[in-house]
Amino acid sequence: MEISRLNVRVTFQRNTILEDEIGNHMNTWEDCFSCYATVSNKNLPKEDEAAGIVRETHNMYITVRYCSELKNVQPGTHRIVLEGRIYNIVSVDDMAFRHHGLKYFTELERDHDEDSID
Repeated sequence: MEISRLNVRVTFQRNTILEDEIGNHMNTWEDCFSCYATVSNKNLPKEDEAAGIVRETHNMYITVRYCSELKNVQPGTHRIVLEGRIYNIVSVDDMAFRHHGLKYFTELERDHDEDSID
């Protein structure tokens, strides 16, 4: 892995459940780790259909150096913040189990405003 290609700062967030003063449970996201990454979206244009509307999905590969803080990052429990945009983790590749780097296939989280029709 070429260190010079790690030129974008990303933040990993973990889904946690908080309990308020009257016992209600709320899901929140808290920052758990930040590092530099390589981001690529080569050959990933894709369209998705939801509720009869065809729209483009924004997928990317985010590659980071392997470290102990990231070995337990999984889809569903973690997500990645890149330049203020939230990316859900779809899958994780340990790149031949050599523990040199981790490649995350991600999908941009859609805003509810984007889904509405005016």
